[in-house]
Amino acid sequence: MAQPVLDRVAVAPVLSAVSVLPPVLSLREPVAAGIEHRPLTSTELLVAAARADVIRLAFSPQVPGVAALADLIAFAEQAIAAADRGRHEVRLLLDLDVVLAADVRTARRKRAELEYLDALSGLTWSPADTRVVTTTEQLLTELAELAERTGVDGLVLHPLGGGERVEQELRALIG
Repeated sequence: MAQPVLDRVAVAPVLSAVSVLPPVLSLREPVAAGIEHRPLTSTELLVAAARADVIRLAFSPQVPGVAALADLIAFAEQAIAAADRGRHEVRLLLDLDVVLAADVRTARRKRAELEYLDALSGLTWSPADTRVVTTTEQLLTELAELAERTGVDGLVLHPLGGGERVEQELRALIG
């Protein structure tokens, strides 16, 4: 049975090490998780599937959206099986940028601003499309939906803006 998303979310605080949950939520020091790999190519993903305990993925020009991430997760699962490892032996985590807003109207405005900045940047993909921009009340629902749609084992949240206040809000939400 899959763990509830509340047990699979971590927060990467501003200017400190990334944390992994479960079972420990650490906001100041990294959690020892064995061999961790952040593959950037399919070849690196094959190596990670054979050796890593944790594979950290992120949206990028090569993985520009949820469908591409779901395909990458499926490829990772095939690579894990091809390496004669059980899927339970490797944790697939998604690094995710999060913007919290006070209300739905502010969230829409912040998303529009991020999309505008993406358009000005001339990037070949839109990072704003892969960021979670929402309210505190809707965050856990959106995270659960994203985890379900992609098949990741957990999410590592990277708050964009808000500093310590947002970090505390996220910590309170995920327990």
